[in-house]
Amino acid sequence: MVCGADLLESFTVPGLWDWDDIEKILRNHGLLIARRSGSDPDRFLFKHELCYKYRNNITIIYDPINNDVSSTVIRTLASRNCSLRYLTTDSVCEYIKRKQAVLKMLV
Repeated sequence: MVCGADLLESFTVPGLWDWDDIEKILRNHGLLIARRSGSDPDRFLFKHELCYKYRNNITIIYDPINNDVSSTVIRTLASRNCSLRYLTTDSVCEYIKRKQAVLKMLV
């Protein structure tokens, strides 16, 4: 599963995640973590019991350029009909446009 370090850190938010679900994700699938400004995924992995246990299934991406474009940002911009150009690939932009057109037809 690919996610941002902000989602990883949400594992400690009370009531948000079921402990068994976290373990299934880490054990069966693993994580590919994109760093976010203000987050410290290395420290989090060391402190979080399950993340430390399954640390060999977790890879942190060390980009030379900080990327704070999250799926939440993409969804918010798309819902407001803002341009996604330069934030994601052209194929993702086209996919989102097609899905939005289908959703508009259903409403």
